[in-house]
Amino acid sequence: MNRWLVGLLGVVLCMTESLVTAETVEVGTHRVTRYQANADAVDAPLAYGEIAEGPAGDVLLEVVASQRELSLSRAEATAVHDLLGHMLAVASKPEPPTDETPGPDPVIPDTPTTPAKKPFLGMNLADVTYYSRAWVFTDLLLQSDAWRDGGVGHIFKTGYAPPGAYICTWSGSGSIRFSGDASAQPTGTNSAQVTIKSGEHGIDIRRTGNVANVSLLRIEHETRISPFHQEYLDSLAPFRVVRFMDWANTNNSGLQRWTSRPRKGQVTQGGRGGVAIEYMVALANELNADPWFCIPHRADDEFIRRYAELVRDRLHPDAKVYIEYSNEVWNSQFKQHDYIKRLGDGETYSDAFFDAWAERNRRTFAIWSDVFGDQAPTRLVRVAAVHLQNPWVAEKLLTKLKGEFDAVAPSAYFGITRHQAKMLTAASSTAQILDFCEQNIRSDNKDWYNRHGQMARDWSTKLGRPIRLVSYEAGQHLSAHGNDNLPYYDQLIRAQSHSRMFGLYLMNMRLFEQAGGDLFVAFNDVGQPGKFGSWGHLEYQTQPIGDAPKYKALIEYPPQSEK
Repeated sequence: MNRWLVGLLGVVLCMTESLVTAETVEVGTHRVTRYQANADAVDAPLAYGEIAEGPAGDVLLEVVASQRELSLSRAEATAVHDLLGHMLAVASKPEPPTDETPGPDPVIPDTPTTPAKKPFLGMNLADVTYYSRAWVFTDLLLQSDAWRDGGVGHIFKTGYAPPGAYICTWSGSGSIRFSGDASAQPTGTNSAQVTIKSGEHGIDIRRTGNVANVSLLRIEHETRISPFHQEYLDSLAPFRVVRFMDWANTNNSGLQRWTSRPRKGQVTQGGRGGVAIEYMVALANELNADPWFCIPHRADDEFIRRYAELVRDRLHPDAKVYIEYSNEVWNSQFKQHDYIKRLGDGETYSDAFFDAWAERNRRTFAIWSDVFGDQAPTRLVRVAAVHLQNPWVAEKLLTKLKGEFDAVAPSAYFGITRHQAKMLTAASSTAQILDFCEQNIRSDNKDWYNRHGQMARDWSTKLGRPIRLVSYEAGQHLSAHGNDNLPYYDQLIRAQSHSRMFGLYLMNMRLFEQAGGDLFVAFNDVGQPGKFGSWGHLEYQTQPIGDAPKYKALIEYPPQSEK
């Protein structure tokens, strides 16, 4: 690396007490990002970071203190940008809140089975489906759609199946054939050796005749005790909390009775009811993580009680348990919103609506508290999930809950507004979209975080105990809303892996923490970018961290609370 670059990095590392700002400027034919320390830091450098647009050649980096210019390769410029973007997010110390709310203590098991957790971080798990790119289970049939199309099932339909040599076994007098990215050779009447390659077609499996009890395990996994893929466990190891909203297919759930819940012994865990609760608890135990459960909106009292009893009896004893009634009840696109509306007076956001919503929350929390007994105050976190962009919703719900909650939970998403979207055309750049994101983080998001943080502090004072600010979902929210014909659709997709996304994440997390947030639960772990949103922090299970700026930012973010 150029010796002047090495010198610059040394200077920047001394800037930890200075506020770093950034702006977009034109440098010749390049559109770049400029970083500068505040006016009090006389010797701090002014630097041009990455190429956002323009030729693929070198860029200029100007260090004001020495007035020297040097030419950097694209790779070197990106390295500088990553470092300075990191400084932009973490250089300034936050002002302490008027009433600090302590975060959860990290659990350190006697014999740790995973790397050290980051108490500030949580992760939503993507739903288990036949088109998922997450390698959840060692038995691949558990995330299939068997046998949705008569005798045909699919696994990893969007590609990126875990390659290797597998053994497929089944019972019955019928047979099984494989195609797509898998081929098979019979090894017995009811078994076959299957070779899976990494490809774009996924695995197609066809049964003929009487077939049951099918499993598809990599040969080295036949004696593995854990039902979960090691790569999956490794990718989730840094996260203190795992939220099972999509594992449970919470949105629009039809579950009401305990006898209708998904079972561990089903041929697939990718059905309408979602994943069995036993697997949720087992994953939390293996990760030594705190689970976040979303209770179906129509669940009766027996369902809620049996759910709580199962968790109490099987979850590792050091875990905190986050309990949320349904998901985004405020959101009118979901059936849980209509359900609460019907319980009220048929109107959205009326007093009766908030009364019904609060009553369902209190009822759920009360049953869990009764089941956990003396452990409830230290182990249960009763979550009041609210609408980030409308703080009035939180004000109304918290008042109706009358103190029967432990955490205020808006989302912590950033993106572009409808007005900004109307300004975008086919000629718009990815940089323009990211500029909008940065603008919105600095203004709207900062204000929304602060308003919800103030509510948490006010309720802490009123109740005489800590009320936390946590996010139930968080990250970028750049979506085409199902329309891949948008003229700027490709730019939305490119933004997901753009190097600037790293710095935007750091900035967003820092502002959430400065508002009092002590848990940032990202949405979600693994998923393919697409027209309905690019939610995955990894685009496929084994994506290199260097190619995944969203995931990289999460695991490299240094919370002030840990310093």
